[in-house]
Amino acid sequence: MTTSDQLIVTTAADFEDAEADQIRKLSLRIQFAAAAMASSFILLNVPNIETITFSVFIVGYLFPRKYALSITLTTVIGWELLVTSVFGFSGITFFFKLVAWCLITLLASFARAVGVNRSYQFAVLGFFSALLFDFLVTISIAILFINSEETFLTILVTYLILGLLFTIIHVIGNTILFAMIPQFLEVILPLLLRSYPNVTQISLTQLRSKSTNRRIYLVSFILMIMILVAGFFVYEDLIDIDNEDVIEVSIVMRIDYNGIQPSEVYNLDVLNNQSVFFITRQIAQIQYSIYFDLPLVESINGVSQNNNAYWKISVNGNEATVGAGSLYPVQNDVFDWEYTEL
Repeated sequence: MTTSDQLIVTTAADFEDAEADQIRKLSLRIQFAAAAMASSFILLNVPNIETITFSVFIVGYLFPRKYALSITLTTVIGWELLVTSVFGFSGITFFFKLVAWCLITLLASFARAVGVNRSYQFAVLGFFSALLFDFLVTISIAILFINSEETFLTILVTYLILGLLFTIIHVIGNTILFAMIPQFLEVILPLLLRSYPNVTQISLTQLRSKSTNRRIYLVSFILMIMILVAGFFVYEDLIDIDNEDVIEVSIVMRIDYNGIQPSEVYNLDVLNNQSVFFITRQIAQIQYSIYFDLPLVESINGVSQNNNAYWKISVNGNEATVGAGSLYPVQNDVFDWEYTEL
């Protein structure tokens, strides 16, 4: 065999190895993204408890920065498509979520570089990751509601306060979940090192160099379950109105499309424990997103908000101070949905 033939054979073998490596990486990316989406979807009805933040941190800690970011992008885009099918597209907030989760992935890469490997260290990073995520998402909500009467800072502070309970639940949940990372890695690292040794950036020796008493994981797991149960019941209390006080009331609801199409007026008899958001969904086609477990209307009967206009709800001539999902009618209320230009 000539030198030229040897070169051709070697090149073909290298090509096959590279192709197989790409397939393995793609498979791993899909597995991590699917696991993150599935686990978060299971927790969808539990306020502000999610596993995507945990998942994107894990991939940032385990894998090279560029590859980890590719998994994060796959996860976030896949999650948005999944949630959009249920609640509608989250609009500008999607991009803020994407930035937040990419930053958390980079934070994990930095944590690996500086040798973070103890439960309390991961817990601290989980605490700040949840704060970072919620702060960036709240900024996106504030941007949507900027108007000439209120400054961005005023709106931002208002929504930070309104979402404080959910932020507390998110921070506590993430802190406990991140504290369990060493135990989680003890399980998956042997599998990753055996199947994907060229991608995984940390060894069992590095992880175990400062191992933590495993009783902390049992305590963390118990606390996590308690937080989930408490969060669920708090959420139920927040949205529940005592059935003994439920009565039927008469209201007027108007939808003003700002000249895009004819306005509509409805005289309705409704129950006072039905939110304005719920009532509106009975008479109109709505696209909406969920923020801090509350709905944000983005489109009514095909008229969608954009960079120049948004949907605003008013009560008896005054702009509502809370969203339609937290607004409940009383007798003779007049509600106005107005497509408002910025």
